[in-house]
Order: sequence, then structure tokens, then C-alpha cells
Amino acid sequence: MRNPIERMESQYTLGVPWRASGSASYMKNESFNKNQDRNTIPTLSVEEVDISTESTPRAVKSRESSSPILVTGAHRSGTTWVGRILASAKGMAYIHEPFNCHWSRPGVRGAWCENWFKYLCEENGEEYFEYIESALRFHYVLQAELRVIRQTKSFRDVKSLARQCFLLILNRKRQLRAVVKDPVALMSSEWLERHFGMQIVVMIRHPAGFAYSLKKRGWRFNFRELLDQELLMRDMLEPFRDRMELALRSKADLMTEVGLLWSILNHVVSEYRKNHPGWIFIRHEDFATNPLPEFKKLFAKLGMPIGVKTERVIDSLTRSSGKQRPAGATHWLERDSRALTTDWVGKLTKREISQLRNEVEPVYYEFYDDTAWK
Repeated sequence: MRNPIERMESQYTLGVPWRASGSASYMKNESFNKNQDRNTIPTLSVEEVDISTESTPRAVKSRESSSPILVTGAHRSGTTWVGRILASAKGMAYIHEPFNCHWSRPGVRGAWCENWFKYLCEENGEEYFEYIESALRFHYVLQAELRVIRQTKSFRDVKSLARQCFLLILNRKRQLRAVVKDPVALMSSEWLERHFGMQIVVMIRHPAGFAYSLKKRGWRFNFRELLDQELLMRDMLEPFRDRMELALRSKADLMTEVGLLWSILNHVVSEYRKNHPGWIFIRHEDFATNPLPEFKKLFAKLGMPIGVKTERVIDSLTRSSGKQRPAGATHWLERDSRALTTDWVGKLTKREISQLRNEVEPVYYEFYDDTAWK
């Protein structure tokens, strides 16, 4: 109970990052150029991104270096890895998935989302504003947590209260800049930028790596989570309604389900990329194979210094330490990052790869070429 400096445990269960725009015309451009050169990989260089300095309607009035950072994108795409490295820099503090439905600590205003990939826009965002603002300001609702502890009488809850309360108070007193790691916030990224001045970092991962990661964990996704959100369907996902409903009716197998999910997520990411030149879009594979130079560019674009400590963290989280991943661990950051880019090779069957390729086209060619399947 007296050891509050312990690392806050991740309580991420299932997350399928999705994301949306506040405009009904957002998805009008549904066509892809099927005749484009498929051997040309679209450029996602951090060097090309220009962070704009537009004003926001409330909470934050300029895109200063103190703006919160949102690291989002599809789950299992490296958001925890990148978020933790960014948060290791001086003056930064990590916030874990405020949009996660299963984040159940009331003291940190968790579990306020009733849907995975909750879509917030001008029509429904106001009622959720205080929850997000509270998280970004490192507030701790002590009374709410105490009510739970009185019911559970759990020593683990008491220990968690002490640890989290201490860390959040410390972060607030130090006026640290928030790094919000949340793939589940993908759909609400535009609203978060408008109302909290967030700088947005979006991660993309090859569909085979994404699929293999979900296959290992046995994670499935219920498309009803998206279909039941009327505003989300209206503004963003109507073109995918038939495919999602078919997947539900036919009880689609894992590769069909994962391929559809990857297509939906990354189609939205592709549209964001067209509409938001000030956002930063990065491929997991680029950072995994060339970590230090890529992270240096990312830090520069975010207006953050990259010190010796952070360089050591990058090194420790991109080279395998030889330690075995603990059984049941959702996140294991000590990795051979280069090996992860091809960890699916030989693990997915030829049939699974064929299924996956059929599902992810043509969105796939917005980010990768055919050689990335080899």
C-alpha cells in the first residue's frame, strides 16, 4: 500500500480502433485507383508532415508544444510501444486508453464509453467532454474510487488507489504534457483535435501482422459495436454496412472478420490522411526496422526533445533482451522490433493469407505494395 510509484498496470482487453469524421460528406470519395502502380509504396515519411497552428474552439487555443498527444490507429499496431517511448521523454506523462470500455477505475474517470470505438462529434460530444478533460488534467476522483473500495474491500483496490492517486497528483503538479495512447479513440480523433488541441499520431500496420496478432490472442470483434452507433454509421461507415451485416449473419471466420476490420479502419485512416496534412501517419514496419532515426524525426515534429534517457529506452524496447513474454501478457514492450515485421511469415497458412488479401483490397494499396506480402 505504501509503494505508489509502481508502474500502473495496463488493463487493455479487446480493442479495435476505428475512427471518424464529423462531416456527413466525409466518406464520399470511396473509390480507389485500381490502376495505380502497385509496386510503388505510398510515402509516409515523418519528414513530410507539417504541424499546423490552427485555433481550436475550446480548451486549447493554439497548437503549442504543451498540446496533448494522441497515439492512435488500429489496435495491435504498436500504439503502446510508441506511446511509452514518447512518454519516456522529459516533461511527458502517459495516459492509458481513456476510451477503453473495460478500463474500470472510477478514480480516473474510466469506463464511461458504452461502445468500443465510440464516435464523438458535435452532436454528442458535449456530454463526454468533462470525462476527457478530467483525464487530460490528471484529475483523480477520490470519492468515486472510495465507493468501490467500500464495496469490494479489496487490498488490491486500495493499493491501486494509492498508486494511481500519487502518480496523477505528481503529473498534475509537475504540469506534464499528456501522451494519450488509445487506439479505441480512433473514431473520435477529429473531435479530440478540435476541442483539446491534440496532436495526432496515427499508426498503420501490415494486415498480416495485424491478423497474426489477433489470431494468437483469439480476439474476435462484434461489428454490432459499430452498427449500433447511428451517428458513426451516418457519417463514416455506411459504405461498409452490408459487409458488416453479412459478417454477422454468416458468422464469418477469423480471417474474413479481421480483413474486413482492417479495411474499415485503414480506409478511415486513408481519408484522414487526405483531409489532415498536419497529422502524422507512420507505418509500424518503418519504425520497427529503423527505430532511432524514425523516432528522432517524430520527436522533432512533435516539438519534443529526445534525450539520452529516451534513446536508451528506444534501444531497450527495440532489441530483444532474451526474456520470455509472460503468459497472458497483452503488451510486452521488450522486443526485437525488426523481427516483428515478419513474425506472421510461416504462422499464417496460404489459405489464410489468400482470404486476408481478398478482404483488404483495395485499401491495402494505400499503404503497401505487393512485395510486402513476401
